Amino acid sequence: MDNWENTFKNWLNAVEGEFESLYKQINQDWQKNNQEWEKKINELTEEVEEILTTELTQFLAEIDDLFTEIAMVVAKIELEKCNDANFISNELESQIDQLVYKLYDLSEEEIKIIENN
Repeated sequence: MDNWENTFKNWLNAVEGEFESLYKQINQDWQKNNQEWEKKINELTEEVEEILTTELTQFLAEIDDLFTEIAMVVAKIELEKCNDANFISNELESQIDQLVYKLYDLSEEEIKIIENN
């Protein structure tokens, strides 16, 4: 019985050692993969932030340009009205309308609805 018991204990110790070794390997692989994924996620996050920053900067510049154009047309209307109280500003107001449509990125159909009301 002692011989069988020793054989079983030796086998159990060997299996336990194999499981421990396997667990350590799995843990190391998981940590390595986790670090690689974390690095990839950080790289992708940086790329997305750069793209969004660039696109946002361009978008804000376009809006700023449109506001500047609108302000210039409004100033021209005011200047013309100061020089001539009877000045009719329909053409310049139409320019403002077109700039506002562009600002809001309205479709032709949306513009027709607005202009027909």
